[in-house]
Amino acid sequence: MLRGQIALARNSSDAARLLLTAARRLEPLDLGLARETYVNAWIAARAAGHLSRTGETGEISRAARALPPPPGPPRPLDLLLDGFAVLVTDSPAAAAASLRQAASAFGSADIPREQVLKNPRG
Repeated sequence: MLRGQIALARNSSDAARLLLTAARRLEPLDLGLARETYVNAWIAARAAGHLSRTGETGEISRAARALPPPPGPPRPLDLLLDGFAVLVTDSPAAAAASLRQAASAFGSADIPREQVLKNPRG
């Protein structure tokens, strides 16, 4: 995961693949951290210009859709990941509700600090 975050900070084309691999390895250990890592992988793939059903973004989105639901109420990050995944695997219209919920949740003044996305770019 650290190598993927460093690659993302350096705008390396390897970032998405490294983060995807890390997210898959984290799934059985820490689902919350795996979901966070999938978001970063999706962002890295998108930053590299990949937004297709067949490329890295598609692979990341399909893997995210296959995850079990988060335990307890979804965090803003969970809503964001679900919206990103549906955006690629289904359509923008299908993703709109999740992405609106995520935007609203992230815009909430009472969001716990640990639920805010960590920016690996600094």
